[in-house]
Amino acid sequence: MNERKEAMWVAVILSCFGATAETCTPAINGKLFDSKVQCEDTIADVRKYLKDNTYYSRAGCISVEKRGQDVVS
Repeated sequence: MNERKEAMWVAVILSCFGATAETCTPAINGKLFDSKVQCEDTIADVRKYLKDNTYYSRAGCISVEKRGQDVVS
């Protein structure tokens, strides 16, 4: 039986250019990170840019946990 890998992290960003939901755009980084620190370091510059240039924004890292067991042939 293989060891279960710890959680991976994905960067998620929501940016809105007005006060209504129609102006919001979600974005997800296509890369999984090995740690929350790596993920947060990657979005630090994006977070600052969005804070300075959008009406509303939220950037963060979400834990993605592995379920079940690996199958090895």
